[in-house]
Amino acid sequence: MDEPDDPRFLTTDQAAKLLTLSKRTLERLRVDGTGPAYYKLGRGKRTRVVYRLVDLIKWIAQHTSTSEYDDAGQTPDNDREVQKQSVPESDTADDEGAEAVLESWPTNG
Repeated sequence: MDEPDDPRFLTTDQAAKLLTLSKRTLERLRVDGTGPAYYKLGRGKRTRVVYRLVDLIKWIAQHTSTSEYDDAGQTPDNDREVQKQSVPESDTADDEGAEAVLESWPTNG
């Protein structure tokens, strides 16, 4: 399956809580273009920003690190080789993780 058939969206507050980020940090990531995919619903002052759960999980998977040195491109002081674990490029692995989270996610009904 390419994407879970789940229509639920999360508000910025809910997404920030799920990602354990502050709402302000998530907003900054959105403005910088470095955050998870989002959708704008409505127009003008009534515009709402929402996130699909599967997009949040994909974003998390894309930002997985195995070392503090991964992000900065540095190596440890003792010059040992830092081994990086690769994150699967296919969407199917991400979708499987998303499906597991969706199954445990509370519904509003």
